[in-house]
Parts: sequence; C-alpha cells; structure tokens
Amino acid sequence: MPSAKPVPPSATQTVPTLPVPRAPDRLPSTIATLAAIPEEEIRLHSQKSARTRRAFRRDVAHFLRTLAIATPAGLRQVDHKAVIAWEGFMCESEGAAPSTVRRRLAALSSLFKHLVRHGEAARNPVAEIARPAINR
Repeated sequence: MPSAKPVPPSATQTVPTLPVPRAPDRLPSTIATLAAIPEEEIRLHSQKSARTRRAFRRDVAHFLRTLAIATPAGLRQVDHKAVIAWEGFMCESEGAAPSTVRRRLAALSSLFKHLVRHGEAARNPVAEIARPAINR
C-alpha cells in the first residue's frame, strides 16, 4: 500500500493550534484571579444539581434585590434586622407562602454558613431567625 503524504494546508484552510502552556511567571496572576472569585460563587459550585443551584441563586438574588445590596461587602454587613425585614416583606407585601419563606431563609442561611466557615463573614444573621411553620 502506498503511504499517504501530508497535504499542506491551502490558503483558505485553517490549521488548528494547540494551547500554549503558561509560563511559570504567570502563576501568581492565576492564583490572584482564583482568589478574587467571591465565596458566594464558590458556594454555588458545591451543589451538584443544576436545579438546586438555580433555586439557590434565585432565592439569594431576591434577598439582594429586595434590600438593594449590590456588592459582596454589602452582603457581609447584613444583620438579623435586615433578615427580619426581608421576611416581613415576603409575608406582608408579596404574600409568599410559608414554604417559600422557609426555602429562601434556608438558602440565605446556607450561604452565610459557608461565608462564616471560610472566614468571609463574622456570623450567620439568619441563624437567629425562627422559620415559619408549614402544614404538611
């Protein structure tokens, strides 16, 4: 059998390129980039289910939007009074079901547990809040 000769690429063909490994001197910027990822995002990646991640993100976003919190630093300044105000807003203004309020409080509490565990927040302000009862 005749051996196949490589065909040189024509002017209209593109040749795929392999990724170039980063030089060791680039490592600190990579570490700095990773260190800049907010703990709030890292918490989401520990959840395996896409549905759980979406619900968690939606519930925390509701809290941030309702209280006009726009930065991670603002989130870390939240106290139990802000959480009580959010709970009151959900119940009184939105007419949210007790199960919705419980789920949202659980998502926020989970986020703060993660932040406290990793030294990003001093305490969990949701821990002091009683969850509404639900009929089962």
